Amino acid sequence: MELAIPRERQGTFEPVLVPKHQRRLSGLDEKILALYARRMSTRDISLQLEELYGAQISPTIISEVTDGVSEEVKAWQRRTLDELYPIVYLDALYVNIKVAGRVSS
Repeated sequence: MELAIPRERQGTFEPVLVPKHQRRLSGLDEKILALYARRMSTRDISLQLEELYGAQISPTIISEVTDGVSEEVKAWQRRTLDELYPIVYLDALYVNIKVAGRVSS
């Protein structure tokens, strides 16, 4: 099959959905990380994205995305904690009372 595809010589064409030199759709990494944060495996994430969007994304790509934030997660886990964390406990009891023949909380 022969295709006649016109060329643009000035290089002014800008794709709208996927910008030039970008390999993945924007927002997809965030979705992968959200599913990974819910303790889903890379294969489960791949199946979930295929079911939702009809896109086949290999577990290898998902691993690359999750590895990108693994250093940040490890740094957060190793951070030093403050010695004192103030905690305030609030407790309440709601009681219905009758005042002048009218019940209110």
